[in-house]
Amino acid sequence: MAGGGNPLEGAREVLERVIGSRCGGLLASEREDLVQSALLRLLERGQREDFSVRGPSYFWMVAQSVMVDELRRQGRQRRFAERTNGEGAATRDPVDGIQLRRCVECLEERRRLAVTLHLAGLRIPEVARSAGWTDKQAENLIYRGLRDLRVCMGGR
Repeated sequence: MAGGGNPLEGAREVLERVIGSRCGGLLASEREDLVQSALLRLLERGQREDFSVRGPSYFWMVAQSVMVDELRRQGRQRRFAERTNGEGAATRDPVDGIQLRRCVECLEERRRLAVTLHLAGLRIPEVARSAGWTDKQAENLIYRGLRDLRVCMGGR
């Protein structure tokens, strides 16, 4: 891996190549943002991992993950915009929002906090830092809290 002595410099070079070569269409204008997001993920993991032993395939997987997440985010935004512009207004049920709030309120306190932060857009490491948990605790609380929400909402 190139980049001299700093493993993140080498990682950046690999990320730029991967994202540059695979990033077209909807993501073409966001290449640098995607590289920065991938580097941020690496930095978040950097406290637990030694990048000098990782090969380019690891950074390729991180880049791929960032691009998939961005496509999903854009899809969610597009669907939300379609719903709020009236295209799905007839099918929206205001009772669902009330039921969701009630279900969130019924969650155990730690799960409620984890799910609320997650639904606000925070990623697992950010939830963990905000609440003073480990990443694994935050991940489990989010997973179980969302499962409880689905059960409470009756599979909606």
